[in-house]
Amino acid sequence: MSGTGLLLTYYEASPLVWLMIIMSILGMSQGFNNITTQTALFENVRPEETGSASGLYQTSRYIGAILSSSLLGLTFNEHMDTGHLHLVALICFAFCIGVVCW
Repeated sequence: MSGTGLLLTYYEASPLVWLMIIMSILGMSQGFNNITTQTALFENVRPEETGSASGLYQTSRYIGAILSSSLLGLTFNEHMDTGHLHLVALICFAFCIGVVCW
């Protein structure tokens, strides 16, 4: 959630290193999220159901990737600029808040 919020601080005049820091924070959070959800999956599923649970987990990850690609395609369909980047960040931030509050 913090990485998504930091995207709102990036502008065209911002140094490239700032974008790299933001992307690193987003990447670390994705890495930690991936490890913990897989660990939770394998700790809470009976061994005979591991294949089905793993398949459902991967399916949900792919659906999320498809939805995020669709959001990027709709947002950046004409051109890329910081205004559109901030729009994507706001939409993602709203989803983050929704997940945290749910």
